[in-house]
Amino acid sequence: MGKAMAKAAKRKHLPVAITDQDNARKIESLSGGLGITSLSQILTENRALRPLSLDGIVASAETIASGTYPVIKTFHLVTGPAVSDLASDFIAFINSPEGVGILRRTGHAETFIQAAQN
Repeated sequence: MGKAMAKAAKRKHLPVAITDQDNARKIESLSGGLGITSLSQILTENRALRPLSLDGIVASAETIASGTYPVIKTFHLVTGPAVSDLASDFIAFINSPEGVGILRRTGHAETFIQAAQN
């Protein structure tokens, strides 16, 4: 992987980033830059990026929550068969009014936690 990344980095017109943060910095640094990131990253990191409109609808916490923005990404929280107290506390927090409020303000629509049964 190191060799491939080194080779890609030498290409003049193809910016390469390893992390989401590096990717966002690269997009911000390019005049007229266009790239892929998430609304949640733009909002939580206060990025100097503007989401593109799709069919005239701007991506925002409000349009995601209302279901009017046409593209969403689903996240899954996965645990093993034994869930630690710390993990249980985190799951409880993200489903609490405070956690849900944070998620909604940062472009996440809803939170549903379901325990998988084996």
